[in-house]
Amino acid sequence: MTVTRYLLVQDPPFLDRITIKQFVPNLAHGSRYAIFRTCLEDFQSAGFIAFSMVLSDADRIPSWFDMTAAARAAEPNTPGARLYELAGGCQGMSGRTLSNLPWVALTMYTRRVPCAMDEVISALETAIFHELDGKHGV
Repeated sequence: MTVTRYLLVQDPPFLDRITIKQFVPNLAHGSRYAIFRTCLEDFQSAGFIAFSMVLSDADRIPSWFDMTAAARAAEPNTPGARLYELAGGCQGMSGRTLSNLPWVALTMYTRRVPCAMDEVISALETAIFHELDGKHGV
């Protein structure tokens, strides 16, 4: 096995697997939202996020297309509206980082599993803050 110092010579899938972070330009707000939404829906189906016997609006995360400005303004504290705002603040993060942040949030910033959707989204907010803080050295 050889080691090279020429990172640009390596192919992008290899660099992604060894977790070297690369800027992916133009990752749209909707794409960032969809990554978070998919991860949280997977958590729900795995039982990491608890919800009542009757699925309430507090447990639902609408699709990107259902997140109209009017819907966000009418109910700013719903999971979808909060997730929309968090995704907006993650510009410049790679898809791998975005998909890892919900796991970091669940394991490091929640007290128990299963937990409420609101707690997971608050934990995700904290994980994003720490990722941005480490990235910019603030």
